[in-house]
Amino acid sequence: MVSRRIFLVIPDAGTVASSVKSFIWKNNLYSPLREMGNEVVLLDFPYDEFFLHAESDRWLKKHRTAFTEKLWELFDTHDRRAPFDFCFFYLCDGFVDIAVLRAIRARGVPILNYSCNNIHQFHLVRNLTQQVDCSVYAELHAGKKFVALGVPAVHMQMAANPEFYKPAEAPYQFDTSFVGQRYADRGRIVASLVRANINVQAFGPRWSNDGEMVGNVSFSDRMDKLLTLLRKNGGSYVIKLIAQKLKKQESDREEDAILDGHVNGIVDDAKMIEIFGHSRVNLGFATVYAGGHEGGEELYHLRLRDFEIPMSGGFYLTRYTHELETYFKIGEEIECYKTTDELIDKCRFYLKNEGKRDSIRRAGLLRSRTCHTWKNRFNQLFADPLVAGLINARRRG
Repeated sequence: MVSRRIFLVIPDAGTVASSVKSFIWKNNLYSPLREMGNEVVLLDFPYDEFFLHAESDRWLKKHRTAFTEKLWELFDTHDRRAPFDFCFFYLCDGFVDIAVLRAIRARGVPILNYSCNNIHQFHLVRNLTQQVDCSVYAELHAGKKFVALGVPAVHMQMAANPEFYKPAEAPYQFDTSFVGQRYADRGRIVASLVRANINVQAFGPRWSNDGEMVGNVSFSDRMDKLLTLLRKNGGSYVIKLIAQKLKKQESDREEDAILDGHVNGIVDDAKMIEIFGHSRVNLGFATVYAGGHEGGEELYHLRLRDFEIPMSGGFYLTRYTHELETYFKIGEEIECYKTTDELIDKCRFYLKNEGKRDSIRRAGLLRSRTCHTWKNRFNQLFADPLVAGLINARRRG
């Protein structure tokens, strides 16, 4: 077993809720790296809120100095004691001062920067790709974006930590459930299930009228974001965005009346995994909007849920994406739908057919434990010629 000395900078979850704290990324990235025998120095700095303001220049400028200073202080202290083999960061443009990234690389320590959602939000890391030694991206089809820039990049798909995601043993509590934020077409699809008399419960931000919103940003913060978008994309883009926001709010209000009794607030990590195991059918959604805003082209890509739910022993029914076939046998290890009508039909079928549902659930769990752990993903990453070359060059230096 090869032991590496790693400087790790990752968020807890990438979202902020004042009442419920999540440690999803630490459980998925930090713990497996340590279990592999690596010596990991983790920056203890709560920067999840940075992701909420990733498109707000003024906010980032105001807050990144403290983040940068903490990052450099910890890196410098520990690198002087014993040199790091590499840094593994999860950052977006403007989170830290570029000067500190240059100073780290000047020490001979390569920086790998991990990012998700590059299919629709590549603009959030575009500049950063020029300042690191290698970008590590989750979505396979996002690779062409890095190629177009001519920057070093390696694909590493998401996974799940089996020490954290474990099957539940208690009886089922829910027929159909979804855990995650309400955005894109999620509210509309869940409302369609309710209309079809599918007993579904949704948990997470923006579902319940009296539930807690993620972020709770101020009016001035919203204006900062709009001004940043105006500066980068022009007035017509912002006008269209506002119009789409208003239209979405109207549709949300119409859906709220249908969803009454089927929506719940934010749950913690333990409760989330419990719901996965206690639901006969766990739903997944893949729709995002180009640019990350309503009105953009509909796009589809894999999510962390695609690995969390099967690893938790849950039966998983999600929207079909071609990339899923790389990781699971559709209809044997997970199940998929392409239209809302097909989703309704498959919910009804699998709620009635426990044997078939259980067979798929068990096969998905086996495939996940065998293939889709973070330890496997990191071993593949470290074996990549580009990454191995960076780390070996550092050790030789």
